[in-house]
Amino acid sequence: MKNIFSNHQLSKYSIWIIGYALLVGLSITYRPLLPVDETRYLSVAWEMWLRSDFLVPYLNGEPYSHKPPLLFWSINAGWALFGVNELWPRLVAPIFGFGCLWITYNIANYFYPNTKSGFYSILILLGCFYWGTYTTLTMFDLIITFWTLVGIFGLIAVARGFILKGWAAVGLSIGLGILSKGPVIFLFILPCIILAPFWTHQKINYTWSKWYLSSFVAILIGVIIGLLWAVPAGIHGGAEYQKAIFWGQSAGRVVNSFAHERPFWWYFGIAPLISLPWLIWPTMLKVLWLRLTRQVAEKAQHRASRLFLIWVSIPFIILSIISGKQPHYLLPLFPALAIFAAGLLVNLPNNIIKSARLDITPISLISVIIGLAIIVVANWGKSAEFIITNSHLATLWSIPPILFGLVIFLKPPLTIESKLIASSILSLTIIISIHGCLSPYLSQHYDMQKLASHISSAQKAGYNIANKDKYHGQYNFLGRLLAPIQFTDSKLLAGWLDKNPKSKIISYHYISPISNKPEFLSRFRQRYIAVWDGKKLSKNPEFSFRTDETD
Repeated sequence: MKNIFSNHQLSKYSIWIIGYALLVGLSITYRPLLPVDETRYLSVAWEMWLRSDFLVPYLNGEPYSHKPPLLFWSINAGWALFGVNELWPRLVAPIFGFGCLWITYNIANYFYPNTKSGFYSILILLGCFYWGTYTTLTMFDLIITFWTLVGIFGLIAVARGFILKGWAAVGLSIGLGILSKGPVIFLFILPCIILAPFWTHQKINYTWSKWYLSSFVAILIGVIIGLLWAVPAGIHGGAEYQKAIFWGQSAGRVVNSFAHERPFWWYFGIAPLISLPWLIWPTMLKVLWLRLTRQVAEKAQHRASRLFLIWVSIPFIILSIISGKQPHYLLPLFPALAIFAAGLLVNLPNNIIKSARLDITPISLISVIIGLAIIVVANWGKSAEFIITNSHLATLWSIPPILFGLVIFLKPPLTIESKLIASSILSLTIIISIHGCLSPYLSQHYDMQKLASHISSAQKAGYNIANKDKYHGQYNFLGRLLAPIQFTDSKLLAGWLDKNPKSKIISYHYISPISNKPEFLSRFRQRYIAVWDGKKLSKNPEFSFRTDETD
């Protein structure tokens, strides 16, 4: 397969390496770690570092069974090399995302050789608002997407005759996929293994019975890799943790999700939104229509579209059946969609849409509208509700999307490739500009650093820290806390304060409690977080109550 980094192509593709670097670098620069997911995952990694216990993840002193350890191991590996810092953990998922682009490129070039399909597929992925946004988040889904692509790449290698290397890649992808996000990796790879005769229309040097026997061995190797962690972790973590990692995070989610429970049709409802901007690109709509009506066909063999159909449709249906749903659960399907779309576009005439300006109008219009919206948001910054201070900086971020949108509209690109490049640039510009625009708002409503530092100083001074109500670990890493935060609630608070006179209490409010003079007050979204001195609060515990608790 052609290498994306070959010398004669490096100058062309270096543009997108730079684009990807700008997307990741500027996004994490202008956006703080977001509670509760990003802060929680870094706190788990921090506690793993503190304990030097790399077997069972912990969050605030309790075994953390919600996710396997690969992300936390990756963060700790970087800390071992570079020291504990915030930057490295935020680069882990984007590094896997870059790997996703590389493998997507190679798969596309295999199915559509001697075309620009690999380049097109990268443009389509990077130009998708949904993909570009999640690329910058410290989460598990880009990692599981990477291992899905490794597994699919391995199956293609087997079909091409690279038997041992191919099945080794499949086994490794399953094992590390399990360690990344659990058994969900099977959902994306097993259908492609089982239905291989449907998409592999070429001779392989062994029978299908040997294919399935070899796939069983590869799956077994993957399961063993996962069990090499899960079994000792289950023994070490105790019966409850063992039950959670072997049952609660797999079958338990299918039957009755403990979080994010949504109806069957939910993914169908959000599919058009997460497909932007490509779903409103006239060329894409026309070629899809021509494909559906069979007025245009892929030049490559039908095995390509059959593989992508299996890769996308079966997991999509199963994910719709599973009760817990989040938009990012669909990320492993997007490389398949990008490659399929690239395969349809590579051989199209450039004038498939007669009016070039009409073809670029939707994305240009979105770009200009978002730029104008940034101006509106910046003006809202003067209101007390939003508390966005540096409105001038926010307003400046309206210029790139408005300027680029107008330039591309007034001088529209003429070829398919130039239209893809222009649309991708606009998409990246929009994502980066939104981050820049919202930076003052995010820093005041989502940045927990100052609050975490205040808690850390109190803990180092010998105070016991308690969080009123459920705690998600959002302060442990940011404050580099050395001991867990304790739990209390309104009913237990008075007794807890009696036993812990030297203490600080963290409470959450819908209305500002500033009139009761907490020692520290912070904003989170449209709520308030207060820190109270235990001795003072013991005289009026109701100061820490929410409004609904005092009614």
